[in-house]
Amino acid sequence: MRFIFLLASLLVGCGSTTPTPATEPSGGSGSSVTRPTDPRCPDPAPTPTATCVQDCGPPVVRDGDPPPPFRWATEEDVAKRAQFGCPRCLDATVRIATPTGERLVSTLGLGDEVFTEDARGNRVVAPIIRVTRVGVPATHRVVAVTLEDGRTVRVSAMHPLATDGVIGNLGVGALLDGSLVTELRLVVPVGGATWDLLPAGETGHYWANGVRLGSTLQ
Repeated sequence: MRFIFLLASLLVGCGSTTPTPATEPSGGSGSSVTRPTDPRCPDPAPTPTATCVQDCGPPVVRDGDPPPPFRWATEEDVAKRAQFGCPRCLDATVRIATPTGERLVSTLGLGDEVFTEDARGNRVVAPIIRVTRVGVPATHRVVAVTLEDGRTVRVSAMHPLATDGVIGNLGVGALLDGSLVTELRLVVPVGGATWDLLPAGETGHYWANGVRLGSTLQ
């Protein structure tokens, strides 16, 4: 079963709003159609069930980028946004495997060496070629994943796995990096920001708190 209980909580963190309804003629039938209005979204709303939401922006939003605009979203779009959230990265408490030991992701920079995976599945050392820090609103949540072997990691729902899919697709009993998921919880990210990095090489994979993950920057 997928991580469906992310729905309500993550929707709040992605800029959804409660629109004000507006009534307009339906076109000669004598009845009227109520469509939502919101000053942040262009009028008119495309459908009576549309919701004004703020775009997540590019796949990775960097410090200094302008805030993404608001737009009208369909019920289907809102459901997808609620389930998976905006693309964010790692919690500041996550430690990345490096040749000199695990280091907090927030302390790593360009050129620092980390462990990654080559195309044949070998664990190798490579320098970081991209790194990003993304500020998040107070309402944002990351997923605290606990594995049967004791490993835990805090990461956003849309963060890519080293295999196909994203963290938000996992459920209790799913397999992640060779161990079963035993718990999934929504938690507040530490420090008001999330982080990600990209090591050089074919895969972009790295180990976060001992868990092999993909990179949003790949």
